[in-house]
Amino acid sequence: MIKYLKQTMTKIGIVATIIFGIIYYNNDYMEFKDRKCIVLDKMTTTGGYKHSGHFYLVLKEERGIVFDLIVSPATFSQSKIADIKYFNLRQLEIRQTPMDKAIYLLDIIFGAIGFTCLIGGWVFLKFV
Repeated sequence: MIKYLKQTMTKIGIVATIIFGIIYYNNDYMEFKDRKCIVLDKMTTTGGYKHSGHFYLVLKEERGIVFDLIVSPATFSQSKIADIKYFNLRQLEIRQTPMDKAIYLLDIIFGAIGFTCLIGGWVFLKFV
């Protein structure tokens, strides 16, 4: 075990895994939360070739972000303009900023580096 922890590859893997954990813990980009939304408008699309119509609600989230969401026909028919609805959504589904995307990509990269280095260090130790 001491030989494994002294390898450079293992040290890099541990540091990358710690950075991955910190970013993952502090980032809510992919986390589902119940969000309070106000219905601003209702829209439908007509079906085209190979596509059926979709039902959209234009919503305003409690932080002031306006977005649209594809909903079921039942939710669409029960919704009225100015209704308050709660949806279980991720930040990804509401608004995607370049910074959110970059942080999420960086998190995936650190996770992959950490996993690869930890497993690679173990395999390298077994074969050497």
